[in-house]
Amino acid sequence: MEINLNEHNKKRRLSKSRTPQKRRDKEKPPQLKKKTSTTQQTEPFNCYTINIRGLTQQKWKAILNHPSTNDPHAIVITEHHLPFGHTPSYVTTSGWVFYTIQAPFKKEKDGNPTLGTRSGILLATRKNVFAISEKIHHQSDLFQTATWTLSASEFILIIHITGVYLSPDNKVPTSEIKDLYTTLNNQFHTPSPHSPQNLHCHHYHILTGDFNSWVGMEQEEHLSNHLGFPHIPIRAGDPHPRRQPQDRVPSSASTTTHARARGRLLLDFLNHHTLIIANDRFLPPPNDSTYQNKKNTPPSPHTFQLRCMTQ
Repeated sequence: MEINLNEHNKKRRLSKSRTPQKRRDKEKPPQLKKKTSTTQQTEPFNCYTINIRGLTQQKWKAILNHPSTNDPHAIVITEHHLPFGHTPSYVTTSGWVFYTIQAPFKKEKDGNPTLGTRSGILLATRKNVFAISEKIHHQSDLFQTATWTLSASEFILIIHITGVYLSPDNKVPTSEIKDLYTTLNNQFHTPSPHSPQNLHCHHYHILTGDFNSWVGMEQEEHLSNHLGFPHIPIRAGDPHPRRQPQDRVPSSASTTTHARARGRLLLDFLNHHTLIIANDRFLPPPNDSTYQNKKNTPPSPHTFQLRCMTQ
């Protein structure tokens, strides 16, 4: 007797397909899915800020080699003085890219533009790491502000970085500085609340740059009610009597705004959004015997570090 194996297997498959679904489920009960770990891994997001007073190739190399810059993800540079908006070749070859906000030439007392003197802010990030959108808020000769929104597959959350440069010239009217803070208030992204399932916010907002404002030894008001984790140390601050913020908010009618008056406006903005100043608060100065802070090298960058949830 000959048996066609192909025809026999075909009949078996047809016979099995006619078996009711409920019966097959009883014959082969579903297996329980393995429980997946809900532990959220975190990785630090490192952002550095520096006033470079004119960016050059030598200074760019000094920033990357500075002992304070440990695995940076983003660097905000103020007063770059660059006359163009593209990324210089010496930056591209080092694996970075610039998002540059140019500034008009500063003006002399007679109203004519100066020759070669301009400020400007920029964001530097590693190439092909983040998807970045940019929004310019101010681009005058006395102040520039912009917000960059960073997202990447490595980080689940979104990070907003607002760069600010405010000229130290006290002839900037108070009304213009108040308008600047009105814009920052409107553009601020309030962090989403935490939950037992999500220990981190969906997005964070860093404001950084050169505000040229004196806040002295005064601490942020909301820290007086801060208890428990995370521990926030007291900011060292500047003890000089002339560098303490003034007591009252400056009048909008004032045609000049001293750094002490700007300090009051900055502190009011921080307290409104429960933000803190990172300068002189978290990281000690670099202790590297091989590094010398010479005249032609940039000063120590200010550091911002977030613990970011990763996939």
